[in-house]
Amino acid sequence: MEYSQTIQINLMLEELVSAAESIDVHTGDEAARYEGKVVHIVGPLRILEPISEPDYNIQVQAVKLRKRVQMYQWIEESTEQDNFISEPAEESRIDVKRKVTDYYEIWSDSRPERSDIKLHSGFYYHGESALEHEIGDLRIHFSYAGREDDIYTAVGLVEGGTIQAYSPTRFPSADPICLLRKGSYTLNHLFELEKRDANIHTWQYRLFGFVQVLASAMTLHPDWVTLFLQSTWVSSNFRRCSRFWINFVLSCSYTLFIIALPWLIHKPAFGAIVLGCSVLPLLHYSTLMTRRDGTQDAAQYTRWTNNPN
Repeated sequence: MEYSQTIQINLMLEELVSAAESIDVHTGDEAARYEGKVVHIVGPLRILEPISEPDYNIQVQAVKLRKRVQMYQWIEESTEQDNFISEPAEESRIDVKRKVTDYYEIWSDSRPERSDIKLHSGFYYHGESALEHEIGDLRIHFSYAGREDDIYTAVGLVEGGTIQAYSPTRFPSADPICLLRKGSYTLNHLFELEKRDANIHTWQYRLFGFVQVLASAMTLHPDWVTLFLQSTWVSSNFRRCSRFWINFVLSCSYTLFIIALPWLIHKPAFGAIVLGCSVLPLLHYSTLMTRRDGTQDAAQYTRWTNNPN
């Protein structure tokens, strides 16, 4: 369940940050002292070997090098991008390549040695001319991410003098987790940023789920709404509402009920609060609230008569 997974990610973040200790990257003996512990570290990237493309005379000190290839061709019909499937790239244990996404364009003026490759305005062309193109000619452009000496903040487990992903003790079957973000951040600030991103991702799924529930309710046969409104506990105020509003209220209650289920497992107190919120819309339109209002109204408009005695 997606809700359960996102809640699990939030709890894993809390465990990771609570176990982390901030260390100084410039202290040489820190790796030995913190072996097997979770650390929070801020420092520059160090690239052991540069990435190179000898055919294009490109060599950069970076984590990733991206190559964009375009072909000059006639387009007779559109093709959806989803029809092309690419295999997932192999990543390191700390997910550095996936997390480093700040790409910089390469605008080189160093011409390649190959005669069939032309350079013009930072683009490399495979063809007879860089200015007059024919069908089948290629245009190539490069960009890179994760420059050397860029400052990054990382939180992970120290193993063998390197930072690795951490496996939370509360979730032994879950994938290991680590934090890596460009810039210098304190431990609490980094936790708030990661938690905010996780919450945005969670609420996107919740909103999408609510829209699906509402759309499904609107497409159902209207007889089910009639049968529901004939229940004895449904107030007359709810019966007078439009069909859209009735479906909207029921969809809100159902969505909150689904959200509450995983929270009842991980955090029962908060789950009980969300579960109570799912009941409130139905309670508002129930005969219980109507009777209470009716009693108050009756007491308010009681007529007083003069006692002849």
